[in-house]
Amino acid sequence: MTEISTAEEIIKEITERYNKRPIGWLMASDPKGNAVIAGPDVGYRLKFMMISPTESIGYGARFDSNEVSALIDTGFQFGFRPVPSTIMKKILTDMPDVEKATLIRQILADAPVPLETEHFQGAGVLGGPLLHHPDLRLISARQRELDAKISLEVEREFRRKYPLRASIYR
Repeated sequence: MTEISTAEEIIKEITERYNKRPIGWLMASDPKGNAVIAGPDVGYRLKFMMISPTESIGYGARFDSNEVSALIDTGFQFGFRPVPSTIMKKILTDMPDVEKATLIRQILADAPVPLETEHFQGAGVLGGPLLHHPDLRLISARQRELDAKISLEVEREFRRKYPLRASIYR
């Protein structure tokens, strides 16, 4: 049976694992509130329901990251990379898009680093790449199954936390 956890718990676990081993991560999201994060040894499926612009309800589950890694691989690892202020200024100027893309590719070719401030002192941060997919439920049968289980938990929490609001839409 798949263990469902709150998004806060899953995000905390992802952050801790990423900081210990920032190499080998991939990430994808869709406009339906779904995210898939594939780490070097475990994958995570998250689902969020937006309650307001500043509040959401989210749950997630762990799964075998090998299941989706090839499906969400962009050719670059997801992660955070320091960007020296001189290069950041170049990217933010009116330089041609081709040159910006080349600079960004060069930065993405560097290995991601942990989210510790000493890596980013005097530098900006480039996070990503993040694959945007139209509907992550469609990438595999297992992801559809996970989505169904997590959706039930999100819906249950919405009804528990906002019973009057939930009744308006049902």
